Amino acid sequence: MDNDHEFEDNPAYHLYEALLRQLHELDLADKSESEEADALRDRMDAPWYALSVPEQDRLGVISVRLHQEAEAKKRSEP
Repeated sequence: MDNDHEFEDNPAYHLYEALLRQLHELDLADKSESEEADALRDRMDAPWYALSVPEQDRLGVISVRLHQEAEAKKRSEP
């Protein structure tokens, strides 16, 4: 399941992943409840529904990893 090249032909996959990473950056900056974050979430809807189930599953894994990394980073900060 770690083969990202499997999804390289789907522009919706790449768009969703980029938006997901932007959203996680906002979360790291404690801006997850901002208007910018809300706008990103709105933009994520259309590409999500253009994804296959395996693509959605893969992006779910990426999201979990990003959350885990963010939580670890927050815990390590003074």
